[in-house]
Amino acid sequence: MLATTVLALALTAVQDARVVGNQAPAPPRTQPVAAASAPPIEVLLTNVPGAARAAVPGVPGAVFDPGSGTQHFDRVYGHPTGGWVLTAKADLAAGEDECLIANGQLVIREGDVAPWTGGAADCGTLDTRCAIDANGRVAFATNVSGSTNDDYVVVASGSQWAVAAREGDPVPGLAGAVFDDAIESPVLVDDGRVGLVADGIDGAVMPSEDEVLLLGSTVLLQAGVSVPGGQTQSTPRPIEGFDLSDFFVSSDGAHWAVQGDLDGPVAFDDVVVVDGSVVLLEGYPVPGSSFTNPIDRDGIYAISMDAAGHWYAAGVNDQTNDDWLVRDGAVLARTGQPIVPSATERWDDGGQSRGFFAFGGNGTGAWVVAGETDHPDPALDAVLVLDGAKVIARESDPVDLDGNGLVDDGVFLDTFGNEDLALSDGYVVHAVVTLKDAAGTRVGQALVRLDADPGIGARVCSGEPNSAGRSGRLFALGSGSVAANDLRLRALGLPSSSNVAFLVSRVSVNPVRPPGSVGTVCLGGTVQKFLGPNEFGPVDSTGARELAVDVGALPYGTGTVAGAPGETWYFQAWYRDSGVQGPTTNFTDAVGVTLE
Repeated sequence: MLATTVLALALTAVQDARVVGNQAPAPPRTQPVAAASAPPIEVLLTNVPGAARAAVPGVPGAVFDPGSGTQHFDRVYGHPTGGWVLTAKADLAAGEDECLIANGQLVIREGDVAPWTGGAADCGTLDTRCAIDANGRVAFATNVSGSTNDDYVVVASGSQWAVAAREGDPVPGLAGAVFDDAIESPVLVDDGRVGLVADGIDGAVMPSEDEVLLLGSTVLLQAGVSVPGGQTQSTPRPIEGFDLSDFFVSSDGAHWAVQGDLDGPVAFDDVVVVDGSVVLLEGYPVPGSSFTNPIDRDGIYAISMDAAGHWYAAGVNDQTNDDWLVRDGAVLARTGQPIVPSATERWDDGGQSRGFFAFGGNGTGAWVVAGETDHPDPALDAVLVLDGAKVIARESDPVDLDGNGLVDDGVFLDTFGNEDLALSDGYVVHAVVTLKDAAGTRVGQALVRLDADPGIGARVCSGEPNSAGRSGRLFALGSGSVAANDLRLRALGLPSSSNVAFLVSRVSVNPVRPPGSVGTVCLGGTVQKFLGPNEFGPVDSTGARELAVDVGALPYGTGTVAGAPGETWYFQAWYRDSGVQGPTTNFTDAVGVTLE
């Protein structure tokens, strides 16, 4: 645990380091800081011809397949730590053009030697559904050349390759059953378990019972056998099958969700099952909502589950054609609702088959949704909204095509892909989008990264990477209102063993690295700590800690002082970390908040 005396000594060293020669630390800044300015939307991978990031990583001389369609980059799958994985198509000959890429690195390419076969076969086509866990392990489904039992689910971890399932191998939990050639929809749990959907299994099973949903060695559901709970019909029906790629698990494996079909009439068979119980059923209204019209036929158009086990689904109702997004059964967004509180702009499907294109949540409870609005300009009528409260991206926003930190490439957001986004605990969104030029002509497709900062104030410096493989983030939430006194600080992305102290100062200066720390502090002058009851301590299970700030009693000098409107206060979090030399400390980024 970081002792108060250690904190005090290190902070004294930081403050002493501010004095250069006979110069005293910079005086407190008295001018209000500007509202937080997020980094530009950055292109990580693209097929725009000539773009620097059109090169396929790990394949010298190769570029991504050019074109203006939406099939060049497939859906991106993420982990709350910020890791991501997707499949993409290179501009190469058929049979060697599909690529699996994770965190900017090539995992494997169609036509490469399949290491899990001992070099006896080549990798075949790659399913678009893949997964990544907290340790960067990647699960994917594929087939190989030159073998009868050629279908696999494989887990890659650096140079290590493990077979999770193979055609012809026994199905766990089903005596006498073996996998056939449909092994798909892999998911990963942080404890190492792999989940999947297997169809057409052979052996001691009936044809109507030959599809299973597996997590590790546990059969979650079996077609024709398992009867999900929560059904309101007089005669509950068994599950009949599962939709391709619509299987999700929480990061600890305690919760799961799947979309599929119940046995029975096709107008009442499309279903979402969570932890073994039906939560949505085609032909019936969304339970617990104010909707009176039922879900339209094939009206549940997408589902997902975040790392914490919250389930999401988007769909449309019969007759009214109201689109909706729900989380754990509660309606988050719907047709006709303001896109953010008090906005005149409203959600509107604009005649599209999907009013909400993409959505997802992270492990902290935050969520994002991309959808169509009633904006009168068709070049501005698609937005990405965080927590139902903040527009973080809009159609026609400029993007940084070459990664130089500037939006000087004449390229703009065009459309968001269906289901194509992931939100990390650090509020970073990875999304597959299409791009257009200034004339509105589509020029290609891309995987982009954007900062979904939910906070207020201005970010004044960045954090250094920590032992959890990411930089700690600090968000100022609520408001700077002295009267409301609702300011909160939330530190995210910290190692699971961290203890955290929140720091405050009236001064922000250039970053300085304190002795013995791997991070940098950018608060100067009199730096104080929040060390009141419950203000200092360990992070939660997600690597986060939150502090409610009493702006009427801010630490200052030997006591506290009441903040006043017009004053700017700077905040940073200091936390326990580990480095190559052993235990050390680190810092999040810092944010300045001007009180009102």
